[in-house]
Formats: sequence, C-alpha cells, structure tokens
Amino acid sequence: MQPISILIDPGSIHSYIHPKIVESCSLEKSKHGKSWLVQLATGTKRKVSEVVEKCPLMLNDLPSQAELNVLPLGSYDILISMDWLDVHKSKLYCYNKIVECIYDEGIP
Repeated sequence: MQPISILIDPGSIHSYIHPKIVESCSLEKSKHGKSWLVQLATGTKRKVSEVVEKCPLMLNDLPSQAELNVLPLGSYDILISMDWLDVHKSKLYCYNKIVECIYDEGIP
C-alpha cells in the first residue's frame, strides 16, 4: 500500500488520478469511448481519454473504490469529486476538515 495525497473538490464533476500513480501502483486503465478537454486551475487544458475503473482506495478506515480519469494533476495524486462524494452520501465539514461518509446501512 502506498500513501498518496488526495484533494477533495466538490466543485468538480469527475474524479482524477495522476498517471505516475497509475504506473507506480500498476493499475489497469482503459480508453474512454469519447475523450474530452479539462481546464486545470492554471488555465491549461488537458485531454482526458483514459480511466481506471473501480480503483481501490483506503481513506483512513474506509475501504472504497472510485472511477478515476487519468490526468496529470498539480501537487496531489488523486482528485475526488462529486461523483464519489454522492455515491458515499458524504457530508463535508470544511471548518474542521472532516469528510463524513454514510454507509448504505445508514451507519456513519
């Protein structure tokens, strides 16, 4: 298991992973049916054409998985967005820097 830096961005629709993490963790990626352009915070536009489906993640004690689009990111390895937050029925407590995920059974 390799520690990685994760940015949680509720302003983004899709989640992303840096290609170096895909390579270093030997993750299997596949081609999207249709690629698209993403504009980074720096203003640079990058093409997204590959995805790591059902990528295993361990966030503290929460085992999870995410569909992560392959994209060179800034100073972090993974960007978790609304797609993952929605699936996990997440609540963000920005002041305390806490993400609370509610399991399907309703247990926090």
